[in-house]
Amino acid sequence: MGVGVFLFGNLRGDTGFGPLDIWMLIAGLGVGPTMAIFTLIVQNDVPFERLGTATSDLTLFRQIGTSVGLTMAFTLFRENLTWTSIHDSIVAALRPGSRFERPHRGTRGIRSQPAHLGRWFSFERVRALPAVVRDGLL
Repeated sequence: MGVGVFLFGNLRGDTGFGPLDIWMLIAGLGVGPTMAIFTLIVQNDVPFERLGTATSDLTLFRQIGTSVGLTMAFTLFRENLTWTSIHDSIVAALRPGSRFERPHRGTRGIRSQPAHLGRWFSFERVRALPAVVRDGLL
């Protein structure tokens, strides 16, 4: 699990799907077995009469830990990730010659989506959105 967390520390915007898939596999191989092992440890440590209580307590504490952990992670992202940095990253990725070059009209993007999406998500509708939403999309 520690190796997976270390690898995710190297995640960048231009990281390909191949390495990302391998990193997720490594992290999953580290995290996955611990869930069953912790349950077995708790269940083997209590008398049979308390088995349900111990298992439900484990689930409760696991949920509390997940909630606290996600809250801390979201707080770190929210404090360190600003709209300006997101905008600058997107603009840099769409510069000519970059890996994520803007798609050409008719080959990819909104115009090549299925017809029902193209009617709903048109440029005219995007322009009609409030400025705050429109600026975030464009």
